[in-house]
Amino acid sequence: MRLRLHFDEGVARTRRYAGAVAVGSLVVALAAAGCDRSRSDARPAAVDQAPAAVPAVAAPAAVKHSALPSCALVTPAEISAALGIGELAVPAATVNGPVTICSYADDRLPSRVTIRFETGTSAASIAASRREIEKMGQRSVDEKRLGDAAYSTAVGKRNTVAVLVGTTQLAVTSSDPTTRLRSLAALVVDKLKR
Repeated sequence: MRLRLHFDEGVARTRRYAGAVAVGSLVVALAAAGCDRSRSDARPAAVDQAPAAVPAVAAPAAVKHSALPSCALVTPAEISAALGIGELAVPAATVNGPVTICSYADDRLPSRVTIRFETGTSAASIAASRREIEKMGQRSVDEKRLGDAAYSTAVGKRNTVAVLVGTTQLAVTSSDPTTRLRSLAALVVDKLKR
């Protein structure tokens, strides 16, 4: 019974923050487009940092949007196993046009793991998002043998592995080490290719 209460509380917290994650993605998109918006220190750190790891960059007009990946692509149990962590709640999903954000909570954090999918992207758009990260003073590292193009970066205590698979860009973000995120990204890449 106690586990169920923690699980329900985690799901409720995840749902409360799902809207804030979408707003955070919008703020990052505005920053990537060159808009000057001041940051509010009133936002929770997990919301402030998770979407900032991979700025949204508009896809070229010639690229068509493919079917949206769903949060059901990878189960919470598969994510837990890939990262070597405890049980995760069913994800809170936020869909905004070509972007799907899946936030997985545990008993401590409302956004323990975030997987972001964006369809209709290209090698140029993942390169542009990487340049935006570097313009913000963050270091990025090439990730070999993952998808068509990939890099990893860290913002605060959150690490991200971003991968392009065909015309879908995915970003796996968590406080877990990049080596574990790479394993999870490889699992998601494999499932996207099926």
